[in-house]
Amino acid sequence: MHEDDSSETSQASFTKETSYNSEKMYQTFQWAKQQEGEMDQDENAPNFDALTQPSNDGNLNSLATKTATDTSLGPRRDSLILTANRISTSTITETERKNDVIAVPPIEDFVFPKPNVSKVPAEKRRLSGYFGADKHEKHKPDKIEEADEPSSQQETQSSLKTADGPGGRSRGTSHSTISIGMSRWPNAQEVSETAATKLIALKLILFSLVLNALLFAFGYAMSTQLQINLPPELVHVTCAVVMLICVLVTNFLTVHALDLGFAVFASMLLTRKKGFSMAICGFIQTPPIKRLSFAQSLSLNSTCRRPLERVSYIWLILESLKFICLICATGILDSNVRSLANAIGCIQFSGKHSSLRDKTYPTLESAAGVAEFVFGTALGCMRSEGNSCSEDGSEFVFGPQLAGVVGSGDTIVGDGFAMSIFTECQCLELGVRHVQSGLMSQKDLDILMQPRINANAYILRLNSLRNQTTSLATVETNVVYANTAACGGASPHVVPICHTTIKNIRDVLTLNTFQTDGTTASIALVNSQVVGPPLDKLHPITDYAVTWSLNTIWPVTSPYELITNVPGLVNALIYWTTPDLKAVDPTLFPLGIETLHAIILRSGLQRSLSSYGARCVRKIDRTDVTQITFSSAGLAAIYVIAGIQFTISLLAISLASVWLLSSSPFGPVLRIVKRPMYFVAVLSDSPFWNVLIGTGNAQKHVLWQQLDVVVRMGEALETVGESIGRIRMERPKLVKPLENGRMYA
Repeated sequence: MHEDDSSETSQASFTKETSYNSEKMYQTFQWAKQQEGEMDQDENAPNFDALTQPSNDGNLNSLATKTATDTSLGPRRDSLILTANRISTSTITETERKNDVIAVPPIEDFVFPKPNVSKVPAEKRRLSGYFGADKHEKHKPDKIEEADEPSSQQETQSSLKTADGPGGRSRGTSHSTISIGMSRWPNAQEVSETAATKLIALKLILFSLVLNALLFAFGYAMSTQLQINLPPELVHVTCAVVMLICVLVTNFLTVHALDLGFAVFASMLLTRKKGFSMAICGFIQTPPIKRLSFAQSLSLNSTCRRPLERVSYIWLILESLKFICLICATGILDSNVRSLANAIGCIQFSGKHSSLRDKTYPTLESAAGVAEFVFGTALGCMRSEGNSCSEDGSEFVFGPQLAGVVGSGDTIVGDGFAMSIFTECQCLELGVRHVQSGLMSQKDLDILMQPRINANAYILRLNSLRNQTTSLATVETNVVYANTAACGGASPHVVPICHTTIKNIRDVLTLNTFQTDGTTASIALVNSQVVGPPLDKLHPITDYAVTWSLNTIWPVTSPYELITNVPGLVNALIYWTTPDLKAVDPTLFPLGIETLHAIILRSGLQRSLSSYGARCVRKIDRTDVTQITFSSAGLAAIYVIAGIQFTISLLAISLASVWLLSSSPFGPVLRIVKRPMYFVAVLSDSPFWNVLIGTGNAQKHVLWQQLDVVVRMGEALETVGESIGRIRMERPKLVKPLENGRMYA
């Protein structure tokens, strides 16, 4: 009797359980119809309503049989058979039996139902999980412990809402379930992305943005002068190389930052609902310089050919900036830094008229002897040196003379003189009319007309009446360069006569630079320039003192024979009138006469003016610091490079911002897009692998044309209810986005 009651109870329980499972089966296929919304307009679509109506006999095997025999289901037939079989073996809870309440959990639980582990004995729970018991094990009715009945319908529903996280996974997921999943997929890892991890992954873009901003600021600082604490010798040798390396590093980082930003954007395209072409993975994995050719090798019908072709020009612009980097390196200039040091003894000169006297030295001969070793810049700004001087002609600077010992590159600052020298020359035929006009005296004409015994050239300062009619602030001289072929041939009657005007005579503060090889005898003046008004000048220089000094060392009507110091070369006093030191150039002749007057005036002032000892301020070249700056071309180049690279870095960070704003993680997809090894691993597990069969000897573009199909990367729908999901590359409707806090293989 007891056995009959048990049989009737089991039969009633089985009937109600089958009816409930049929209802779940029906709801499952209703969800499948929603996912295949586009099939509503397809006349050949399978009849889900007829297929999924619950069977009156309570047997779900007929549903599986219908599914297996219905060929109109297409590729979804196998998944539906698996769903029917799993639902047919599922159970309902005791609460649902007693209250006759059908709770509708998430759709993943319809496809992959999980038993209520709290109602299963402990020995059963140790051997079962989400995967259920062994398929080949014969299930026997287990005794289900009586549970406290919920006090209300709300408590019943709240007791069912214990799922934690997406997919309705229970918080009480057993450790054994994870272990079983790890035994099947031992290389699975948990995907957990936060804002901090995303920023760390994008640190290259942020670093590139900062470096390009610093490069722009460095160019702005170099527009004037930048002082660095390095010796001048080291800076002169290595500064250009270091600058080239720095600019190339910023270019290299900008290229990789753009690669990363575009790869993040491509990952977003591949994980969105519509998907994107798989060819974008090959585009990113191709070197930047070859991406344009890759995009052009895709099929003309490809939807991504035109966008990728346009985007590839950005990388070509970045690569072309490497050539401009050479201009930045060659455009950098360095100079020494001077600082004040101890004062040094020097000799200064006074223009006091009562102190003028002839010291009989130096002479024209000694001036011509040292002229061979005189630097043109030591005399001031000489037009014969190719310098752009003032409109008044060459500027002669006469500063203090050194009385102590200085190092190479040292500079002394002291009071001195400055004046402008301007010369005009013309060829004239000698005659009495020049005496009558006052250009020369009769004695000057007699000297020029008498035959010369030797063939040496000579200069003659004419005793001209015109020099006596000048103003007090100007000194004028007329010089004849005789016995030379400067006027179209060596003619004794046609000679060049130069008129020189010395004006703007003033006292100034001069800066004089010296060089030496370490010995006292080798100290030489190499540069003289005006830096300002004089510090203390009781007796200023006048035109009278200049005329006195010039007449003392070079009297009028006294020819000076220009004897050569080296056979075949001209005299050192007229070196600046010839380009090859052998023949006088008429175009350089006036400029050379200006330099000749500066050399003679320098010796004449030393011979005539009174001198006194003084202390001059000393400026030395520092050996621990150097000033660097950019030329105009180098500055323009660095602005162009920094501006373009900074803009592209902003573009890269804007592309990567889609990852920061996304709620779904796609870090694994980013790794697949960037690294060929991971791409091949996912491709080999996709149905698109078969299109590469028979292409082992094909060209590269053929392979990517075969792979130029729209795909979506994410979690496969078939692993939604499992403890470990699988990352697949499938048709867009067969995958779903990844989830944070879930393990994936």
